[in-house]
Amino acid sequence: MYYNDLITSSTTKSKTSWNIINSEIGTASNKRHTQTEFNLGSKTININQAAKTFNSYLINLVYDLITQDSNSELALSSLRESFPYEFPQITNIPISEAEVTSTTSSLKNKTSCGYDGLSNKILKLCGSHISKPLNYVFNISLTSGICPDRLKYAIIKPCFKKGDKSQISNYRPISILTGFSKIFKLLIFHRLKQHLVGNNILVTEQYGIRDNVSTESAIFKLIESMFSAWNNKELITGIFCDLTRAFNCISHQLLISKLEFYGVKGPILNWLQSYLYNRKQRVELQFISSPYILSNWEIVRHGVPQGSVLGPLFFNVYTNDFPCIISKVSDIILFADDTNILISSNNFTELHSKLNAVLRCIPKWFQNNQLVLNLNKTHLVKFISFKSPSYPLYVSYNKHALTVIENIRFLGLYLDCHLT
Repeated sequence: MYYNDLITSSTTKSKTSWNIINSEIGTASNKRHTQTEFNLGSKTININQAAKTFNSYLINLVYDLITQDSNSELALSSLRESFPYEFPQITNIPISEAEVTSTTSSLKNKTSCGYDGLSNKILKLCGSHISKPLNYVFNISLTSGICPDRLKYAIIKPCFKKGDKSQISNYRPISILTGFSKIFKLLIFHRLKQHLVGNNILVTEQYGIRDNVSTESAIFKLIESMFSAWNNKELITGIFCDLTRAFNCISHQLLISKLEFYGVKGPILNWLQSYLYNRKQRVELQFISSPYILSNWEIVRHGVPQGSVLGPLFFNVYTNDFPCIISKVSDIILFADDTNILISSNNFTELHSKLNAVLRCIPKWFQNNQLVLNLNKTHLVKFISFKSPSYPLYVSYNKHALTVIENIRFLGLYLDCHLT
């Protein structure tokens, strides 16, 4: 009965079921760290310094990644060339009390708390009592263009990816945001989405956030393109791009300039700038052998929070003009930071020429937009039907030869070069 109640009351029944199964068979993951020390390069960090080192690493990593040759003016010039016209404007987004109430009730029943100590569950239980004062505060904040500092605090919990658990570089940051900020950001997200999607500002190559499209739509487009090429007796190759710490590398000033270009102006633009600037984060670690260890608060000067609904939306805006620079020679499929470029031709010489043309265009765009392509995880796949002859393929990106592989994981789906 106990497990039945847990599953019934859960908003993620599949996840809860697997957690119970793993717990019973002894394979459940423990969120407490078992290490007695961590490593950062050749340096050994004891657990007392681990939180501070994690925070410093996450904040300063971006400065080691982005090139000093980036040029935001060239990035904006490319943006204007891609869209040589003006977009409709959004300047104010007055919020009603009913919207605050419905948004609060839509929160997931999570018990995790941010800096303010308020969980989603608590906010939902008292939603009818707090909607009026929250509505007042939110509207004052928006009309003044100022985001309250207390809504800009995030607790970071490093989440292990894979590899050596003692290596700090093998963890990704998960932001635990304040309860009130989640409500506020959801309200702003829906208005910004309405502006970007309703006015057809987001390009059709982007499958994230837009209505009536999803990961399944992106995968279907990929497979459809391959079969279309095969039916036309064409060669087709995919470039599967991996961006290093994509959300962390976003330039605040360049993002604000792009939002303004897409018609976000006035108080709402000021509010978004206020929200991005001078955000603070600290790292929280919990060990088997000790209580919670916290770092000091540090200012975040790059990137957008991972864990916020605004993060993917900001990234989509930031990269919205990327397909335009290569659309004449390729098809592109985007889902947030998952990027796939498809190139087809009826002969090898032209295919190779198109591949090189794409790989000449994208380095400068990434550089000027302060994004970094991970060449160790960016691969080529030659999609070949069983009736098609194989062909040699060698292309490079900034003098680095890209690896040709036969199997790839794209948006959670494993594909091989024959689609078998």
